[in-house]
Amino acid sequence: MNEVFDIELNSLQTRFADCVHATFFRRGDLLGVDVHNAHGAATVLLQGAQLLEFTPHGEDRVIWCSDAVAYKSGVPLRGGVPVCWPWFGPLENNTTAIQNQCVGPVDSAPQHGFVRTLDWDLVLVESLPDGGTAIELTLCDSFETQSMLACAFELVMRFEIGGRLHLALTARNTDTNSTMSFTSALHSYFAVSNINHSEVLGLDAMFYVDSLDDGAIKSQQGAVGFDAEVDRIYFAQPDEGLTPLTIRTPERDIIVESSGSDSAIVWNPWIEKSRGLSQFRDTDYQRMLCVESANAFQNVISLPPGASHRLSVTVSTATRP
Repeated sequence: MNEVFDIELNSLQTRFADCVHATFFRRGDLLGVDVHNAHGAATVLLQGAQLLEFTPHGEDRVIWCSDAVAYKSGVPLRGGVPVCWPWFGPLENNTTAIQNQCVGPVDSAPQHGFVRTLDWDLVLVESLPDGGTAIELTLCDSFETQSMLACAFELVMRFEIGGRLHLALTARNTDTNSTMSFTSALHSYFAVSNINHSEVLGLDAMFYVDSLDDGAIKSQQGAVGFDAEVDRIYFAQPDEGLTPLTIRTPERDIIVESSGSDSAIVWNPWIEKSRGLSQFRDTDYQRMLCVESANAFQNVISLPPGASHRLSVTVSTATRP
């Protein structure tokens, strides 16, 4: 197995030798690429097309990943930006249209879909004119995916690592006969210095599903603060999309701008749930929170043959006075 990994690693290094900002690596079972350029550093895994780190020069990391993660084939990592597709959360909580496209029992389908545990094809690593770096990975339907999803598709995940972080997931229906329906999310974990002194702004007056209160529908009042477990799905008004959201900490603001997204998930497991999470230390909840750009549950994307949908997120930071 190590010999196979070495061959794949050497192949990546040869194919993308022109990009001096990129270094390829193997950690455990997984291959990835480290980026160090004029703006900062980032790490992307080929499994799941998952960003693990983004750290601008002169700052603390922005994208958080647990130190307890296991780099094992077929096992999703806790942190970074996992890609959730073609359903968000448990499949049984998604619409009948999405469930009917899936192969196999609904109640045993993996949480957040299946693409985050598959190896994607790395097709682009290049330097950008501003000193940044672009990376693209693709995933198409295959014999393996057809055992889970009865649709032909193509996914493209693009990263632009520069003064800001830009992520874009494009899904295309390559089936010639059928409409494809899905939910999705860029499940972003953000680093904070202290969860007790962190809050999320930009959701005031929006309705949300409180997953910790039997799915009760509530209205947000002011900023989202944290003094207990939080697990909420916020929904934008139809055709309005989400406004920019701000993660405010004593040291800085992290600004999250999304497009192609009508849902936002805010999550922190707090004390008790942290003790039962895999690849997560008991105290990790103190240094992270999730603000996920998504189309979740009832916000279904339906694509006729040949059509595509793009979900994108841009992350920037501003030092607080």
